[in-house]
Amino acid sequence: MYQRLLLSKQGGLIDVSQQMKIDNCAVICIGLGGTGIDCLKNLKAKIYNRIRPDDPDSPVPHYDHIKFLAVDSDEYSFIPREESPFGYFCSLDPDTECFRIACSSMSYNAGRNRQFGRYLFTGKANEFRERIETLIYDARANLYQPRVYIHIFSGVCGNTGGGSFLDACYLVQEAVKRSGVTNCYVCGYFFLPDVNINKVKTRGELYDVIRFLEHNGYAALQELDYCMNFERNGDKWSQQYEGVGLIETTRQPVDICHLVSAFTVDGNALADSYNYALNVASDYVIDIHTDSSAFGLASSFSTYHRRISHIHKAYGAEYGYRIIGASVATLPRKEVVTYLTSSVFDHMSSSLKDKSPTKEDCLEFVNKNALSYDKIYSQLISGADLTAFPLNDVSWKDAFANDDLTVMYFADMHARTSEKIEKNYSLVSREIKNYSDIQAWQQSATYSIIAKIFIALRDIAADPDYGPFFAAKLLKSNTGLNIVATIEGYIMEAHDKLNHEHALEDNLYREWKESRDAFFGNGSRLLMSRNQKYRTYANATRILYLHRARETAMSRMLDLMKTLRDQLVKLSTEFFYVLTSTLRGLVDTFDDNKKYLECGVFTHLNYESHIAAFEDVLPDLTQTIAAMNMNLNIRSFMKELSSEAGINAWIRGNENYISSFVNRYFTNSFIAYTTKTITDYFQTLIGPIVPAVIVGRLQESMHGLIAKADPMFGATNTYDINQASKIGYITCPSNCSEAILAANNIQDIYGDELASRTSDESDRISVIRCFDGVPMYGYQGIFRFEKDSINCKATGHHIYENGKSFVYGEETTDRDWSCLPSPVPMRLFDSYDASPRIVEQAQYAKDLYLEAIEKRVIRPVDDRGFGIFSISDTFMDDFRKVFDEGEKKTRDEDRIESVNVLERMKDDIVYDSPNEFLDSGSVEDENNREMVRIEYFVKAPCLQKIVMAEIEKHNEIVDSISILKQK
Repeated sequence: MYQRLLLSKQGGLIDVSQQMKIDNCAVICIGLGGTGIDCLKNLKAKIYNRIRPDDPDSPVPHYDHIKFLAVDSDEYSFIPREESPFGYFCSLDPDTECFRIACSSMSYNAGRNRQFGRYLFTGKANEFRERIETLIYDARANLYQPRVYIHIFSGVCGNTGGGSFLDACYLVQEAVKRSGVTNCYVCGYFFLPDVNINKVKTRGELYDVIRFLEHNGYAALQELDYCMNFERNGDKWSQQYEGVGLIETTRQPVDICHLVSAFTVDGNALADSYNYALNVASDYVIDIHTDSSAFGLASSFSTYHRRISHIHKAYGAEYGYRIIGASVATLPRKEVVTYLTSSVFDHMSSSLKDKSPTKEDCLEFVNKNALSYDKIYSQLISGADLTAFPLNDVSWKDAFANDDLTVMYFADMHARTSEKIEKNYSLVSREIKNYSDIQAWQQSATYSIIAKIFIALRDIAADPDYGPFFAAKLLKSNTGLNIVATIEGYIMEAHDKLNHEHALEDNLYREWKESRDAFFGNGSRLLMSRNQKYRTYANATRILYLHRARETAMSRMLDLMKTLRDQLVKLSTEFFYVLTSTLRGLVDTFDDNKKYLECGVFTHLNYESHIAAFEDVLPDLTQTIAAMNMNLNIRSFMKELSSEAGINAWIRGNENYISSFVNRYFTNSFIAYTTKTITDYFQTLIGPIVPAVIVGRLQESMHGLIAKADPMFGATNTYDINQASKIGYITCPSNCSEAILAANNIQDIYGDELASRTSDESDRISVIRCFDGVPMYGYQGIFRFEKDSINCKATGHHIYENGKSFVYGEETTDRDWSCLPSPVPMRLFDSYDASPRIVEQAQYAKDLYLEAIEKRVIRPVDDRGFGIFSISDTFMDDFRKVFDEGEKKTRDEDRIESVNVLERMKDDIVYDSPNEFLDSGSVEDENNREMVRIEYFVKAPCLQKIVMAEIEKHNEIVDSISILKQK
């Protein structure tokens, strides 16, 4: 079966003219681990269905400015599987789109250990970085000043993706920097733990599998939130990669970080949530790159950080996340055209597939096309007289003097006859060199027997009363009389006749030699006797050469029949076998499509809604099919299949060419259905109705879509989702005025949260919703997974643990990210069963902050908020020098003098200008702003180290003075 035409494999009949064009942009999509790769496949399927290829006429759709790269340690992820819902055309090219990171000595993947997954990935960090640079270069080729979008898809609770996604983000940033590209957005799409947990639950996985997903997921989200907070927490990404060098930056991992859950913001669990999440991410990405206006998702990127800066931040947390939701309602355009086409092949199968020719059919074909033995023989010897060679007009005396006057006369006559036969043979045996060169074999059909047979069989193949299967069997079959068998009989007949002529040779030659000897012998010299002997000799020569001419004709007839037999077998093998195999494949393919449609099970049924469902239009289709002239449809299709374009499409047996040809033919044949608008469907379903009714129906449908498009983020009740900055788009076809009016009415209700826009896609209405400025602590999974994850004694969940990390070229040995702070703000610890370690850690940091406030290590800095003030090294050197000198003094008054100096220095401490600042939040209430600062400080271990060092300096100053006083 042909997967590109199978609905069950994301194929089917797609009208290229109805697809959207991509913007002037270069797009690179990176899938990390199993979940990331699944998302790539889903995205490739949607691109195939919705985006117009660079060359719409190419048999193989290609998108030169969209590149894919799948990264995994598990080879199984790259291999197309029979049970996959995606066809081969959605699979990943093993040579150009797959990046394998498994060690050559290892037959297993990254297991359950994030650190091991990271180890495998970073071992090929330089190769990965080089591959990204190449993809950027290739995707931008032949574009003028394009935007560059790099989309990174990954689960966070697995091994390869969960272990490598942060490194991948920073290596991508490095590749972008080295490539010199500007106007580039790096976007992350990180699928939250519940996406994978729900997936394994449906498979009945064991509890320990779910636990490791929870532990991995929490650790990954801890690290992600920490990296997203680099500009506030005083830390940075600092990693040495073999072949790349040190990457050190305070940038966030991605420019826009999307979090995708299995639940909506209202906490609704979605059916088939894994695939639902993949669909949301894929549709969102496609909408970014097909928005040709300045108003849309692409333009929203430029204002993303500005919108975040204006939202209310009640707690000290990172608010730089975007959550997304999407929904779509479609017309069953592809399904309708595919179903109509299925009816054509269904009729072809039932009426033609099993029809076999009879003996009478074969005889009728032979007689109708002048293919009897005698007719072919007559064509071979046409113009060559084999019935009588006229005697030469030579006197016996001249003949006696020059025998050539007799022998060469008949030999020349034989040669001319043979030459004519040879010329005829070259014409009648002319082969078909190119089946698609219709003009050539039509011209040769006047002479060439195989061309004549080919044309006749082609006409039969296109005749709905017979068809291609009948024609193929008429040509050659294992049973019954057929053309090849007929020619086999002719070969035997020609062979027998040639043997008969061979048998005459000896007698005729002996008679000729005896008459020649009698004429040239020393017998009677009487005039009448010699003349009579010459006539006998001349006639014997005539008969001998006439026989030899017939022998030549019989020999060439035998050769012709053998050649024709071979040509017929070749025609059967190279043309009709391929043709019937193609048609069998098409019949089976569309039979599968018909069953798929009639069973009512559709891919992405939970994700996609319907403006009109296939079941709704099935009665109308049934009437259409009943009214169709199937014979005319079959004849027309077979005629096109036998055209130059048609033969070129299937003669090589290449699925891409066949699928492209069939797709183009039937989408054109059923253009009345491929161009149907939403309004047309309403008229079909309901009958003639006024536009206002359609507007009302569509508006009702749009409200349902908006509800389905709630962003996928299982929010906790401790976070008010309405604090986020909301944008969204409802997109409807530009050719449906009723849909545009309905969308505008919706926009009037939702305001800036849901803008109306149009698209060239006329078979769908879609909604994309984005909530910006959502904090990680808003995700319920953090609360659910935190305590158990922190108490887990297993190693390898964090990419840095116990001062060690399994990374090539690792230089830092004092990092331990298993002790990172919770993404949850400190004030929310009482709202759930927080881990005692987290509580204790936060309380310690808070106490440290308050002590720093008391000692003025942390204090206001002009209008820049609060800074951390470090005592200058020079001051401390001077202070310690005075202290050391004071300790050496033996007289009390001298020590008191040193104490007084130290006291004065203590009252006039010299500080360096602060270069570390604490975020104060964006709230007016100073008490709350203070708590926001504390919560940011709790999440900043590096700043805590700085503050601890400064407090120690303060304590040293106080303790030093006390020591001198007590002496």
